[in-house]
Amino acid sequence: MSISHRSNRLKLVGSPSVEKLQNGRFRLTFNLSPLNPRNDWYNANKDRIFADYGTLQSAEMSIDGIAPRTGEAYGDMALVNAQSAQSGDDYVVQFTYETLGDTFIQIKDDTISYTENGLRRVTRESIAAAGTDFQKTVGTSTISSKIDDEAEVTCYLASYEVDDTDSSRKVTEVYIEAGTLSRTEDFVGSQDSLVIEAIGPDPSTPDGFSLASKQESNFEGFQTNRFTFLKPSILSVQQEFNETRDRITVRAFNKTSAEVDTALNEVTSNHKLIAKSEDDFQGIKTSTYVYELDSHDVLSAEENGLRTLTRSLILATGTDYDGVVGETNITSEINTPTVPPEEGNEVTLYLAGFSIKDTSEFRIITERYIEAGIISIAPKSNTPMTQQEVYNIVSIGAAASTIHASSPIAKPSGTALSANATFLEPSKENTNGFPRYSQVVVNAALNAGNLKVSEYYEYFTVTDPGEMGTRGRYALASSSGGAVLTPHALSLPQTYRRKGLVQVYLTTSNDADAEEAYSDEGVDWCSISFSTFYTDLEDSKASVSGSFRTFNKYLRSENATYPANNTAYATSAGEYAAQAYSDATGDTSYTTTGIFRSKVVPFLRKANGTQLYLKTNVTFAAPAAEDTPIQP
Repeated sequence: MSISHRSNRLKLVGSPSVEKLQNGRFRLTFNLSPLNPRNDWYNANKDRIFADYGTLQSAEMSIDGIAPRTGEAYGDMALVNAQSAQSGDDYVVQFTYETLGDTFIQIKDDTISYTENGLRRVTRESIAAAGTDFQKTVGTSTISSKIDDEAEVTCYLASYEVDDTDSSRKVTEVYIEAGTLSRTEDFVGSQDSLVIEAIGPDPSTPDGFSLASKQESNFEGFQTNRFTFLKPSILSVQQEFNETRDRITVRAFNKTSAEVDTALNEVTSNHKLIAKSEDDFQGIKTSTYVYELDSHDVLSAEENGLRTLTRSLILATGTDYDGVVGETNITSEINTPTVPPEEGNEVTLYLAGFSIKDTSEFRIITERYIEAGIISIAPKSNTPMTQQEVYNIVSIGAAASTIHASSPIAKPSGTALSANATFLEPSKENTNGFPRYSQVVVNAALNAGNLKVSEYYEYFTVTDPGEMGTRGRYALASSSGGAVLTPHALSLPQTYRRKGLVQVYLTTSNDADAEEAYSDEGVDWCSISFSTFYTDLEDSKASVSGSFRTFNKYLRSENATYPANNTAYATSAGEYAAQAYSDATGDTSYTTTGIFRSKVVPFLRKANGTQLYLKTNVTFAAPAAEDTPIQP
């Protein structure tokens, strides 16, 4: 046998001691003395004297190492302890080795004990080389435990503890016999439940119950499973009466919505399921069902005291909706502080807007209604209507013309508008989702399609025509003479400013009236033809001449035509005869009264869509002193 152990620096002191442990394991103890016993050398060479924990008995040390002689080393013998002690003036080094392989080996027999519920508890201690993997699972790994001649009992790993050192890994395992550790009744909300705490396989579900939850728990330091069983039932019902939609929230365990409907039919008969969710209620998976009234209204007040109503409808999926904004209306009986509830207060409200929300199970229609009413009525300024009352009316929910047809609208004075008032086409815009109208009304009827809306005077430039006549001239001598007729203006055309009556009509016709005053159309202005005759009686000679002239803007005078003052002559008996004639045509009169101008321009439309026009007529009566000539 070698006198050294693993290094020439360590000499054996006697023979190593051998101890046999359980399950084929051994423990070896070597007593050694250092090569140099001096303290200073010992202290300086500690790293060369002590081997590393976990190294094998057969391994050489890294400095001056020596291998054991054949047959001296035990298999899997790892260093678990190294220490030194002073003996007199010398030091003694002790190395202890134990069998440590790559599998766990029990250190001792199992320790058996029992839980309060009579289940067997097994404590097992095992050891292996450092870093050996422990591959058992709490709640799954099992062992078969047997005492003497009894039948084997299967126990499940409840917990384990790992103690690591540089040389070894020690595991303490605790196993529990499969079975029920505890069975208790508990209340979850209003529901009586069974709670079973067990280890090993899941317990059977009790009759009439369903598994509600499975949780890891702890029993006397051991990991177990806690099973909660409930009967399918309604856990809670909450009804919100302060909400107009009367919302009901139901929390149930293992019940479908149909089963909840059946169970709560008296409460939910006029409700619709609008939402469903899965929840964790005190560790139990539950279902929450939310119901709302299939129709509910919310009333509020808007501008000018008009009332609005929001209505929610819960319909079947795919149900058609035929509401028309501005047309669809409802009659609602709404109680107010001034109207006793038993009397009611019916008002008509018009659909102002709607929204549609579709889900896989229902369709929610949200309608917004508003009471048709007048927000304001004010005189309309800057219009061509000075002889009629004209107002601009702002309304909401419906146009003023629609409202007036069923309930007369009051003017600012408090009296009602005429039943036959003329409403013009309204404008429409949306305010907060509600239709808002602005409409002009003329407080008079458009009888026979005509209504005088304005009248005033204005000066206009006009020209009166002149009057044309003739004038004769002659010359006398003893043997010769002559005569001639020439045009003669009895009056000249005169331009001046004349006061005319301006009248404006609202009309459905686009035809202007005939213009008569100062109209030159069709006027036959004066035209005169002249002829002169001469006879030389002594020489038996004769001659004749003629001419023709037209005088625009002149009327014909009565004296311009034969036989009235229309000749001029010169004669000498037996010597000569000269004579001039004129023949005039044309009108002798000119219209200066009646309609001077008539003009039609498009205006707005009536509420029913009829196009309206403004017709402006200027009329002259008999000349007045206010007429002012314009000097040339």
